[in-house]
Amino acid sequence: MSALPDSIPGRGAAPSASRPPRTRQLLWQSFAAMTAQERARLITMYGVIAGLHVAGFVILFVFVVPSHYKGLGVGVAVLAYTLGLRHAFDADHISAIDNCTRKVLGERQGTGAPRPLGFGFFFSLGHSTVVVAIGAGIVVAEKAVFGAVSDSGSGDCSAQSSRRHSCC
Repeated sequence: MSALPDSIPGRGAAPSASRPPRTRQLLWQSFAAMTAQERARLITMYGVIAGLHVAGFVILFVFVVPSHYKGLGVGVAVLAYTLGLRHAFDADHISAIDNCTRKVLGERQGTGAPRPLGFGFFFSLGHSTVVVAIGAGIVVAEKAVFGAVSDSGSGDCSAQSSRRHSCC
């Protein structure tokens, strides 16, 4: 007696006609349903995304790995990248992009205006620009403060015995 319902094929069973299409088929169908202009826009967006990833990894391996930024190392860079990837799929981001896309699709329906393919792209571009700017500010602040807090003589009461310190 099989524990699986009739609608679910068992392991090793031949796929039935009611089985949902594979991901590759769905992607091909959606790509084929686009106009030439939409395909060009989509390919451009994916190209920019790939280029930004290449630029990020070049920065990682050319600047971060050799010098470790004296306190900011490879581990922090990899952690920031993976947390950023996870953060991209937060529910608030997905819902904001989905709501904007659905609103514009509804407004443009029957007008002949192009479909809104770039909401997610431009949302992520704007969001990541803010993150990069804040990160650059942190790096500048770290460079400015690092020398002052890493002074080898700071906190050493025996090195400056002529002055009275609160630590002594």
